Amino acid sequence: VVYLFILRIAVPDQVARMAGPSALLLVSAFALYCHRRRRIRAGLLALGIGVWLEITLMATITGGMKAPAIYLYPLIILMAGWLFNPRMALAFAFMSVLACVVLTLAESAGLLEPVPNRSLLLLVIQTGVLIFTTVIVSRIVGGYQARLEDVKRLGGELSERISALAA
Repeated sequence: VVYLFILRIAVPDQVARMAGPSALLLVSAFALYCHRRRRIRAGLLALGIGVWLEITLMATITGGMKAPAIYLYPLIILMAGWLFNPRMALAFAFMSVLACVVLTLAESAGLLEPVPNRSLLLLVIQTGVLIFTTVIVSRIVGGYQARLEDVKRLGGELSERISALAA
């Protein structure tokens, strides 16, 4: 919603740019619906694929490989690996590389119109990516640190019980 507002102010002449964030709101609403129905994996999968499609749509609308949305592919790959598994991260990476190849070919063939990308939009997207990446990495590292502490605690308890049994 905030990004839609920024788009309306920054590039009022480029209404097509609003298609991606608007579609993302629908995808997010569907993922929330799945979440509330306890269909967590389906919601996450819909969210991941929906965000990937939104990135690809925005890259197509806003100039191909020069589009700011391209910055988001690594974040989707990171999220897929964290929320699902390495195989899913590999699938999103493959899809992203394939999309970049297609965008490059389309751009080279003159099929994509160059779109001016204002610095404000680049700043907003890059800042969002950096903040979101920091949050995800913090959650991943925090989760693993908590598990490591649990393993250490359980190892200590096991050692104590073994010592008590030996005594």
